[in-house]
Amino acid sequence: MISNELFPGYKIRLVTNGISSYTWISPYFRTLYDRYFPDWVNEPELLVRVGVIPETDVWKASGVQKSFDR
Repeated sequence: MISNELFPGYKIRLVTNGISSYTWISPYFRTLYDRYFPDWVNEPELLVRVGVIPETDVWKASGVQKSFDR
């Protein structure tokens, strides 16, 4: 791996393109996730529990997002 050649002495296993769940989730869903999973930004694996969010709240966040996407 090129990264290991650039930084000898360091074990680099993974290089990402800088995308994180916080940067690609809309502000409306961030607010929703903050309400149900307060530490989701630091532990994005908590989002696997997204099924505990009431469907009405998901639809509301989706509707608000769609109204601003126009």
